[in-house]
Order: sequence, then structure tokens, then C-alpha cells
Amino acid sequence: MLEGRADLAVHSMKDVTSILPEGLEISVIAERDDPRDAWICPKYGIIESLPKGATVGTSSLRRTAFLKHQRPDIKVRSLRVMCLRGLVNSIEEKLMP
Repeated sequence: MLEGRADLAVHSMKDVTSILPEGLEISVIAERDDPRDAWICPKYGIIESLPKGATVGTSSLRRTAFLKHQRPDIKVRSLRVMCLRGLVNSIEEKLMP
């Protein structure tokens, strides 16, 4: 936007710096949606059923902290899967041919 290549941007507030660059403003804040995450694992329906020392991948520091708090024995690997971030329906569109 600062370079004039976009008219607007939509970001998660957690990704917005507390001090905005000159020329930018937050003009709309949408109502917060459900902040909970979903655990999706066909073989292990709940985190507690993972085998001791299991490895879990996430790109979120918050999820890493939660997983280590719930299960100190598991290994958490950092993932960078930026192309799959977004709304579930847009992710499905990216994954499905």
C-alpha cells in the first residue's frame, strides 16, 4: 500500500504492529470470531492420546506454548506454510484441484 500497488489490506490484528507507518490507518475492526483452534487428527482424536514423545508441527508460537503446557513430552516443530493460511474455504480451494 505504501508503494501504491494496493488500495487496501486485510490483516489479523495479531500481525499488525502497535505503531503504524506514516500514511496508514486502521479504518475498520471487524467483530471478533471464535478464537478457538481445532485439533484435527484422525488417528489421535485428542492431544492426550498422542504417544509419548510424539512430534507435532505448527507455525504458531501460541500453539507451541499451549502444546508444551498440555504435553511437555511432545516435540513441537516449527512450520512455515504461509500459502495455506486463511479462511478454511480459501485453503480448501488452494488444496483441491
